[in-house]
Parts: sequence; structure tokens; C-alpha cells
Amino acid sequence: RFEQAAGELYCWWPLPAGVGGKDIEVCSSMAGNCLTVKACGVVIFDRQLFNQIRGDDIVWSLDAGELSLTLTKAERSKLWDQLGAVGEVQRDETGQVLEETVPEPMSGQDRLDKFRQMVTGDDGHQTSYEDLDTNGRSY
Repeated sequence: RFEQAAGELYCWWPLPAGVGGKDIEVCSSMAGNCLTVKACGVVIFDRQLFNQIRGDDIVWSLDAGELSLTLTKAERSKLWDQLGAVGEVQRDETGQVLEETVPEPMSGQDRLDKFRQMVTGDDGHQTSYEDLDTNGRSY
């Protein structure tokens, strides 16, 4: 599962008992466009991301059998519909669409909820008065 704030993504995966920090591998490749997460050599996530992250700014922790990652978005305030990129629909040899490759549609309400989460989520970034332009300071 994942949640987001304006500048960060938060991801969680449950892990089996006995998995420790030394068993975890997290790396970003392709300039922050792909993410690989492994536990005990088993791939948990290995995909292109929905959008780009700052590959050198990944924080992870393991607590009570749950792996959590904090990823920094390359483009602040960009809404992510999901963590992984939407793959292309695949077809069998007769040209029929393989149902398992069709992405699940996101309802309007789900998209609105993700947007609301991004806007109200606290990623620790605060704009000071000095950072505002003249128009922003007038408010």
C-alpha cells in the first residue's frame, strides 16, 4: 500500500517473522524511475514507478514485521495514482486482450481521495514567509 504528501510517498509491505534489516535491499535505478525492493533475496517490488523519485533520497525502516519506505518525489505536488507505472495491455496470439494485464480503473472518488491525501499530508516541508513572492506575502 502507499500514501502520499506533496513531496513524499510512503509505502508499506508486511514481511514474514524473522526478517531483519540485514535481509532488506532497496535501490532505485534509471535516474529514479525504477524501484527494487527485496527481502531475503525475494523480490517484493521491482517495477518502473508511476513518476520519478529522487533515487538518492530513500529512507526505509523495519518495525514489527512491516517494511516502510519514504520516497521523495522528483516533482513536488504531482499526484501519483499508484506506486508502479501502468503497464501496457498485452494480447495473446489470437489478438485477445489478456485480462490480467488490464489495469484496474480508479474511480473519481478514489482519485479525489488521493488528491486530498496529497494536499493535506504532512511531509515536513514548510514554506516560510521569506520564501514567498510578493503576491504570496500579500495574503
